[in-house]
This record gives sequence, structure tokens and C-alpha cells, in this order.
Amino acid sequence: MTLNANLADVQLQRRIPRTVDQLKQTNLDLTALLFQGDKRQNPFLFDGDTIVVGKATTPQSQVMELAAANLSPQSIRVNVIGEVLNPGRVEVKANTPLVQAILAAGGPKNWRAKRSDVELVRINRNGSATRQLLNINYSAGVSNLRNPPLRDGDTVVVNRSTYAIASDAIGAIATPLTGLVNVFALVDLINNNK
Repeated sequence: MTLNANLADVQLQRRIPRTVDQLKQTNLDLTALLFQGDKRQNPFLFDGDTIVVGKATTPQSQVMELAAANLSPQSIRVNVIGEVLNPGRVEVKANTPLVQAILAAGGPKNWRAKRSDVELVRINRNGSATRQLLNINYSAGVSNLRNPPLRDGDTVVVNRSTYAIASDAIGAIATPLTGLVNVFALVDLINNNK
């Protein structure tokens, strides 16, 4: 079950016996089953039945509540990479928002992290990948636009700040020059000892 599941819009399709392609279909409301105990929403399944779960346009509060139930995993693993104190795989509770995952990885590095623009890379069930650039607010609540709930396997990339990019570029140029200066100093030292 994902955050896009519409549990109030579930279809059960069953092939009618002794027919080739005729289906009998019924609509189910799993929220009524789970929250009110309506057992009519929980029919027996038979071999060949098809269950179609509708797609919600926004994450529903019922789905968020059910994430704490045994229908969804209690924890998920996400990768937080880039300018955080402890980059790597982080295990967090299901439906954890993006900001909490960054904080679970030690938080952004003081001057190296670009604090506002963060990338969310998600591998979809069909194998495609989506990349989303988010302008996040560390004090905001869960929001699809600024602080989306994460899914298992998501990757969060905390990018480098302009200052960190400039500092790294200067370091890349200066490091070989430092070695060259040391070679000249060694040659000068040898020449002075002769």
C-alpha cells in the first residue's frame, strides 16, 4: 500500500464461470472495513480474482493512519547523500517527511550544504525514475511540495552551496601547486647543502 492508494475506491473483479471474458465487478471501501469493522467490505477471494486499488490525488489521512498498522511496513530505508554529517542509508519510520530523514543523517553541514534546494530521487514501481528539486523549509510540516513523505528506497541529495563549490575548486587547483612548491623547496634545500 502506498501513499497514493485510495482505499475507499477498491474494485474486485471476478471472471464469471463458464465464460471467456465476462467479469463481475464490485466496489469495496476498505476504510469502512478498517475503521468501522464493516465485514461486507472483506469478501472471500478466489483463484483468478483481480483487485484494483484506485489512485488518490493527494495522500489521504486514513492512509497515513494505516501506515502505523500492520498493513504497511513500520520502517523504511532511504539514502541521504551529499552535504550531511552522516551520509548513507538511514532507517526511518514509514511516511517520514524528507526533512526528518535529513536530520536523521546528522543534518546539513554548516557552510557546505545548500539548505534550501534538495533533490528527491524516486524509483517508481514500473522501473522509471523521477527526480524532484524541492525548496524545503526545515520548520514546515508534511507537504507534497516542500516536505513530502518518503517511500522505501528513496534517495535524498543535499547539494553543495556556492561557497562549498568555490572552496572545492580552489582546493583542486591549490593541491597540485602545493606539491610543486614542496618539490622546488626540496631541490633548493639540496642545492644549498652542496
